[in-house]
This record gives sequence, structure tokens and C-alpha cells, in this order.
Amino acid sequence: MLAVIACCAAQSQTGDFPARPVRITVSSAAGGASDTVAKLVADRLAPRWKQSVTVENRTGGAAVIATNPAVRNDLRYDTARDLRALLHFGAAPAVLTIRADFPARTLAEF
Repeated sequence: MLAVIACCAAQSQTGDFPARPVRITVSSAAGGASDTVAKLVADRLAPRWKQSVTVENRTGGAAVIATNPAVRNDLRYDTARDLRALLHFGAAPAVLTIRADFPARTLAEF
């Protein structure tokens, strides 16, 4: 699962960060692993930043709402320009398995 943490405000001129409430956008429904981790992170960041940190679950649209150009090339926004990543807080390995009698033996063959 991908989760991109986006800030809805740029750094203020005084250098205080964050200057406005922060929204963590999660591309899966509430109650899942990504949502749970995002809420734990939000609960820890809010008192440190002295700012509201909320989790917004945005499902549907093939997760385009909360994903990046590594997944889609038809986004209506520029992630580098329009979103600001705050931190990377997790990764999940993925494994591709196939039946033993399937003719592919490498990812390229698959």
C-alpha cells in the first residue's frame, strides 16, 4: 500500500512549521493497516507540532487521490509542485508468486 503524506500548507515566512493544520491522505478505507499507522503518526505529531494533524481516507479512483506518478501517468496534479512529503514512516515488501507450471521464470518473462 502506498501512503503519501501531504501537507496542505507551505512553511510560513517566520520559519515556524507547520503554519496551518496538516492532513495525512491515505488511499485506503478507514480501519486498515495504512489508516491505523497514519492515525498513530498523527497522534504523535500533533502535540509535537502544536498543530492539528488529521487523517483523511480517500478511497476510490484506483487510489489516484492519494498516490503518485510512480503508479499513474494521468494525474491532474503535479506531486512535486502541489504536495509536500513530510516523512516516510513505513514500507511493506511485496512478493509475486505464480503456479509452478507457469512458463515464466523471471519477472521479465512474466
